[in-house]
Amino acid sequence: MSSRFLQKTRIVLTMLSVQQLCTAQSISFASQQIPTRIQHTESYRSAKNLKDLLIDLGRQHQVSILFEEETVKNILITGADYHQDGSKLEKQLTDLLKPFNLRFKKAGREAYVIVSRSEKKSVESAVSTIESANLALVPSSETFNKPELSALKNTKSILQEVTLRGKVTDEKGDGLPGVSVVIKGSQRGVTTDISGKYEIATTSPQDVILIFSFVGYLPKEEIVGNRSSIDVSLIVDTKALEEVVVIGYGTAKKKDLTGAVSVVGRKEFGDVSATSAQQLLQGKIAGVQIVNTGGLPGSNAKIIIRGVGSLTNSDPLYVIDGIQGGDINSVSPYDIQDITVLKDAASVAIYGASAANGVVLITTKKGKAGTPKVTYNGYVGVAQAWKKLDMLDAAQYVQLVKDIDATQGNKVPDKLNTPDVLVTRTDWQKEIFRNGKITEHHLNVTGGSDKATYNFSAGYTNQEGIMKDYGYQRINLRTQLEEQIGRKVRLGQTINFKYNRTTGNVASFVEALRMPPYAPTMDPTNLGGYSRVTTILDQNDALNPLPGIYLTEKLARGVSSLFQLWGEVDIFQGLKFRSQANIGISNSNSYNYTGEYLNGNLKTDRKIDESYSFSVSPIIENILTYSRAFGRHDFSVMAGNTFNEGNRSRSVNLTGSGFTNDLIKQIGVSKSNSITGSGSGIYASRSYFGRITYAFHNRYLINASIRQDINPAFGKANRKGNFPSMGVAWKVANETFMKNISFISDLKIRGSWGITGNANIGLFLTDPTVYRGYGNNNIVYSFGEAKAFQQGATVTRVPNPFLKWEETTQTDFGLDFGLLQNRLQVSVDFYKRNSKDLLLDVKLPVSTGLGDVYNDASMVQNAANAVNKGFEVALSYAGQVGDFSYSISGNSGYNKNNVVSLGNGGPIVSGSTNGGINITKTDVGAAIGSFYGFQVEKVVPSGADVAKYNEQAIAKGFKTYQDGLKAGDIVYKDLNGDGQITDLDQAFLGSAIPVWTYGGSVNLAYKSLDLSMGLAGIGDVKVYNALRYWTEGTTRPFNSSTAVLNAWKKDGDVTDMPRSGQNTPSNLRASDRFLENGSFMRLRNLTVGFSLPKTVWNSAGGKVFSSFRIYATAMNLLTLTNYKGYDPEVSASVNDAKSFIFTKGVDTGQYPQPRTFLVGVQVGF
Repeated sequence: MSSRFLQKTRIVLTMLSVQQLCTAQSISFASQQIPTRIQHTESYRSAKNLKDLLIDLGRQHQVSILFEEETVKNILITGADYHQDGSKLEKQLTDLLKPFNLRFKKAGREAYVIVSRSEKKSVESAVSTIESANLALVPSSETFNKPELSALKNTKSILQEVTLRGKVTDEKGDGLPGVSVVIKGSQRGVTTDISGKYEIATTSPQDVILIFSFVGYLPKEEIVGNRSSIDVSLIVDTKALEEVVVIGYGTAKKKDLTGAVSVVGRKEFGDVSATSAQQLLQGKIAGVQIVNTGGLPGSNAKIIIRGVGSLTNSDPLYVIDGIQGGDINSVSPYDIQDITVLKDAASVAIYGASAANGVVLITTKKGKAGTPKVTYNGYVGVAQAWKKLDMLDAAQYVQLVKDIDATQGNKVPDKLNTPDVLVTRTDWQKEIFRNGKITEHHLNVTGGSDKATYNFSAGYTNQEGIMKDYGYQRINLRTQLEEQIGRKVRLGQTINFKYNRTTGNVASFVEALRMPPYAPTMDPTNLGGYSRVTTILDQNDALNPLPGIYLTEKLARGVSSLFQLWGEVDIFQGLKFRSQANIGISNSNSYNYTGEYLNGNLKTDRKIDESYSFSVSPIIENILTYSRAFGRHDFSVMAGNTFNEGNRSRSVNLTGSGFTNDLIKQIGVSKSNSITGSGSGIYASRSYFGRITYAFHNRYLINASIRQDINPAFGKANRKGNFPSMGVAWKVANETFMKNISFISDLKIRGSWGITGNANIGLFLTDPTVYRGYGNNNIVYSFGEAKAFQQGATVTRVPNPFLKWEETTQTDFGLDFGLLQNRLQVSVDFYKRNSKDLLLDVKLPVSTGLGDVYNDASMVQNAANAVNKGFEVALSYAGQVGDFSYSISGNSGYNKNNVVSLGNGGPIVSGSTNGGINITKTDVGAAIGSFYGFQVEKVVPSGADVAKYNEQAIAKGFKTYQDGLKAGDIVYKDLNGDGQITDLDQAFLGSAIPVWTYGGSVNLAYKSLDLSMGLAGIGDVKVYNALRYWTEGTTRPFNSSTAVLNAWKKDGDVTDMPRSGQNTPSNLRASDRFLENGSFMRLRNLTVGFSLPKTVWNSAGGKVFSSFRIYATAMNLLTLTNYKGYDPEVSASVNDAKSFIFTKGVDTGQYPQPRTFLVGVQVGF
């Protein structure tokens, strides 16, 4: 027995003499530990702690049994070790303790001391102390007896309640409201009032231990004893301030950051169900927009940090466990420990040429020492389309066709004059949508010792799309090992494997919406078995969407593997060297078979398209770090290099046609087959970097870094790029003059400046591009003979040997502060990103002799400049009231994008719509990819109004006001006031880059219940609803939206829907007619969970489980928007990195985000 135990025992005995109670904390008993073995006997249905048995014996025999917590810790008794047979106490104690090398010694009149057999001397000293005190350790039946030490059975006395009072203050003496005050071992508790005061009643104040707890403060326990007033001062929990976050090539204390760094960890993730890392970030970080590229299962999402700053690629750099360029979609969200987003230059410049668009650092879960811990997460659910468009029924559709024919003077087809076409047979939206089933399973095993740890996880995802026949499957495997060799060497390895598979084709929204509602889905007489409509019989050649689903086979598979080995050695105190080697390998292939069928006016023949690709990317990194603190000075220095010497890729595309049947589907047996494309590439780069950080007196911080990148993608004279940065911070809260300002708990001012680059521009830009044409557009030459043409080629892109890095200079000013004892935490940032030398394809004049009639010759030049300016605000508040805890967070970001210069390049016109109209334009003075066109004034009510417009034009010397303008047509605004509508009246109409982004989350918990919800939204943003070109344009006799029922029909009609009719150029110009407010607020996630009490799942599972939680989740449950399309969360009509920038916000019928309902379970073993 230790001397410490003897000393505390004496204290206990003294208190027993005065109060007739046992209240010493040193011999109170801890909570039950995890059992080390479990057996089953007739005497006990489950194992029992030795501590609990000693307590039971003390109660039964009305004695006090004293022992030290460590003596009996983790000892489990089973029926094989002990049977209660009614024998005397001392015999029972002997039988109970002997197997565990323990013994007892009687002390005093009714007390026993339990110790190890090896501590004989200490035992005699303890016994002597107790006997000399001559104390009655067991109180009489009229008094309260503390149950942990000895409890009398059948105590019949009624105890009078006593009220305990006190005040809880912070370190400065100010009262703390909302502090939880609970009697230990009971359910009784209260919270402090606005002044920090409390009152709590108990029947046994001498034996009570009060527990004081409050978010942001260390919990505290107080033994009441003979006091009736207990005042307590709580100490701030500095753990949150000391939180270590991952930064570029290292870690840093959160309180010492000088840059704009946001961290979202498991606490912020909560128990949200997600299928990707991007979903975990939605609405969580100010200034970060998550753009879903569609609702297809397995589709990627783009992360945009502080606006778009490039004309080639807006994607940030992803770093996964230190591996640059990792595939963010290869990591299961269940394997992620936290995600750090670096936003300002001081934070990202250490990554140099890859960091112009920000950096996303992902840290995965590591092994934890201890017995193996197994966790299972799984759910099942259903996804469904949350919205359908209102379309015409059969009778309304037929009338629309007749109106169009009347406008054009066409004869109505005989078929449309029969009663058969007035019957609505098919809801075409219903035919392509379905409720898609979702299944997710994830298993994690972690454990190890103080020398080695491991973490293994396996996941399986199976999602059916909300459109028929489309599905996605994914398998994730991840193994992570770390080993400590001696005191100075650490080794680790990570293996990550991902397999994904998509099946099925995606039906066309446009075709489904255009199909006549009277048409059936099937027609056995038609080739392929599906119905079709034709221009001759129906004046409608829309394509039945079902053959594209059921008469095609589409399969895409991908396998990616990542291997990482690293070693770390402590050379001497403060100096550490780390080296790691990473290699990523990926393979993918796709297979697409199209059967033979007739659809509309077209015949589709049997055809197969296949593609294969392979890539390998090795990276080696070495990092040397030295840190030291002396006196008031703290500094660290880091230097390193990265070698990327062999990124290689290869791909090939094959096609075959002319199959005689659907039985043999191999390109080799096709009548015609060819290689339609192939490619290969190799990429290499080297980088050298360093960083120094210094702090003085824990108040003044400075951080400086430099990186040099060498990249062969640029001209020989410009392959090296240098990227410096600097950040400073002032911890104002640590100044002496702040000590008396009690309501400010923390305050830091910071600023940063730096330069980053963009090397994510593609390969071969400094090499010429040679075009030889394809299909009917071959490049051919004639050498004298009239019809003798020879295959040729032409240069369409001229090399630029002077090509250099895109550079972004960013300045950031930030403020972090905490109020109300850090319960309320706020961060504010103001920034300016100036991106210059942006790469742009500049067209060359025809006089160069290059290019052809299909392709203009161009040269990539550093021609453009763009600026992003904005600010961000993030705040959070957390608290607890008794058993109820809560946390609330919110964030918002403002960003204004502007093109400053295009150099020698002209405006970039893009954004192709369903009707072939280009609706976006990138030019000086507007945001990148802004919408551009005419502004609608109104629908002209009558012919008299048309005449008035023309009279105005004639008065100014023009023939007409607007070409082709008739009554019932749209008339546009004369913006330049010259009296006529021309191209000069076009203007910028808005941008798909949101000015505002925002998000928030709420987490509530009460005992076993929990509720969490997260929302995200964007504001001041435009979306071009290109689907309305077909559903409201009435350009041809296709089925249309019910909105056309309000179309203009006769003179005097006042409406905003123009007349129905084909070839009405006034109504279908590039304009704001179909441009809508794309702002929305979406409830991303709503989860309600219930954690089963231990008593329930222990009895049900035989103590197999360590935790058991069930939950229900709704995703995208609510969307607030005025957008008329399927989904306001529009990505782009083309989603490759470059086209995304210019077509973002053009909705040509994208796959909408589904509404999803899940039921799941989380179990710990």
